[in-house]
Amino acid sequence: MLGIVAVAIGAMMLPKLRRFPILIFLVASAAAILVLAPPGFDRWGGLLLSLMLAVIVSAASLPLGVLLAFGRTSRNPSLRACCTGYIEVMRSVPLILVVYWIWITVPLFLPDGSVSSLVRGMIGYTAFNAAYVAEFVRSGVEAVPRGQAEAAKSLGMSNWTISTEIVLPQAIRFVQPALVGNVLDVFNGATLVFIIGLTDFLRAGQMILAHPASSGTVTEVYVFMFAVYFLIGSTITFGARRMEARMQRSAR
Repeated sequence: MLGIVAVAIGAMMLPKLRRFPILIFLVASAAAILVLAPPGFDRWGGLLLSLMLAVIVSAASLPLGVLLAFGRTSRNPSLRACCTGYIEVMRSVPLILVVYWIWITVPLFLPDGSVSSLVRGMIGYTAFNAAYVAEFVRSGVEAVPRGQAEAAKSLGMSNWTISTEIVLPQAIRFVQPALVGNVLDVFNGATLVFIIGLTDFLRAGQMILAHPASSGTVTEVYVFMFAVYFLIGSTITFGARRMEARMQRSAR
């Protein structure tokens, strides 16, 4: 009886939940993190590590990228110079260098606290990816007609209100497909965390093949990893195209 009631409630709520797929995904990811966190972050590995790394880094990079984008377009010369310098430096160095540098330097600033390698890797990856997100958001901000901001100023709105309630929602809408596609780049780049001793999905497959008992399953293991990467990448790409098509229909 309870199962029938649960199915009925789910069927009634499904049309409403479809309007918030990203929010539902983030809530589900947060719940998974809370469940899996007690054993310790350093115990994560394989496909779980790659997926969680992609979700957390993508979610954390967005607000930081928005701040950097507005800082780069700010009228304050010092703030604009700092944000521009940060973005250009991060875009000029490889990801593996940033992750390894953060992994080494964080314990120097927190000598009395123990920060897991996974958290340090996520910090470095987020710091790197935020620079690219900032450029996506900045292009969306520049695509918003300036007349809207000028009209809002004539109505007495503050710069903060104009940026957060008028410019930013439209900018995010313009670059939403690019931001979703950036999640795919983050997921594919998760393989570089092996430099700090973490075992991602690709590294887990290589460790399996390193075992003498699995020496005859090279083809099967690599085909399986290819299928998993292709499935996840195709799903993210399909989602980005659906969002882009929906935006074009709403624009028409």
